[in-house]
Amino acid sequence: STSINFICELKNDTIRAINQAPSDYCKEKIKNISCQIDSTPNFFPTSLPRFCPIRKGNFGDIIGCISNDDNSTYSTNKLQVFNTDIMCIDHCLKLSVPFAGNV
Repeated sequence: STSINFICELKNDTIRAINQAPSDYCKEKIKNISCQIDSTPNFFPTSLPRFCPIRKGNFGDIIGCISNDDNSTYSTNKLQVFNTDIMCIDHCLKLSVPFAGNV
């Protein structure tokens, strides 16, 4: 395997993660990935596919965003209807709500 070293300024979160890493290999991996994220504008994809069936092997109907803080449905004054599940999931992610709920 090829080792890639990046010279970059490490953020405080990265330094804390490196200090908690159990091995030199993990520390180096964390440092390299952090530098890649900082130097690559499109490091993360704009969306992620959903391959997991929701229940009984079928995809469920997405009904809204669910907050993991209080396990309740995210409430908003504006009702939005989406043509696809992915549009609903993307909407939840833009609201920084990590889960889209289903019936």
